Amino acid sequence: MGLFDFLNGINLKIKEAKSLYNRGLYREASNALDFSEIQKMTISKEQFLEVMYISAMCHFELGEYEVTRVCLDQIINYPDFNHNYISKAEALMKQLP
Repeated sequence: MGLFDFLNGINLKIKEAKSLYNRGLYREASNALDFSEIQKMTISKEQFLEVMYISAMCHFELGEYEVTRVCLDQIINYPDFNHNYISKAEALMKQLP
């Protein structure tokens, strides 16, 4: 991640969401990933994939499996290959009922 990724404020939201997730506050973690329109336009590929994965994990823990599947599909079908997130997404997809 570059300097712009730090400056757009998304990294702070990701950090906050991870902290909430780790404390078992899954709804709050998911809500922490709400972005402004400017952030949505400037999010990097790496940040987007990380946000989708955190969102998927939150919704999985909340039993919202269809939303989980949508998040994971966005990672798996992302136009640029990112093996790290694809592997994680496929592993979580296998756990879905």
